[in-house]
Amino acid sequence: MELRDRVVSAYHDGEGTYVELAERFKIGEATVKRWVWRKARTGTLKPAAMGGSRGSVFDDAGLAFIADVLEAVPDSTCRELVSAYEEEFGVTVGLSTMNDRVRTMGYTRKRGPSGRQLRSGPTSSSAAPPSKRNSRT
Repeated sequence: MELRDRVVSAYHDGEGTYVELAERFKIGEATVKRWVWRKARTGTLKPAAMGGSRGSVFDDAGLAFIADVLEAVPDSTCRELVSAYEEEFGVTVGLSTMNDRVRTMGYTRKRGPSGRQLRSGPTSSSAAPPSKRNSRT
């Protein structure tokens, strides 16, 4: 916060332009602009709160449920776990969120039918057939 105060004060005292202050304080020009704008609009230089949830969507009962499902049906996909979790708790959970949680719990999952398939055949552009040339005879 101290740096923000010094930069904005310097700007208001006419000690330089955005570019000059950015070079002087070794920060980006856009940062100087944002800080000056924030002070003018909100009256504070305190950073805005970050969006999104900062807690886990899984409580102890939810984690126990996931572990129970994985013990009962070890080959469950994360997509199936998401559906079961939403049905049990009425909470929407993203597929990547479930995948991350399952991984941190020490389980591994198969990709399922929607997973990436291995390619068969050539994968480089050098294997493409040569293009036809327009030739005049």
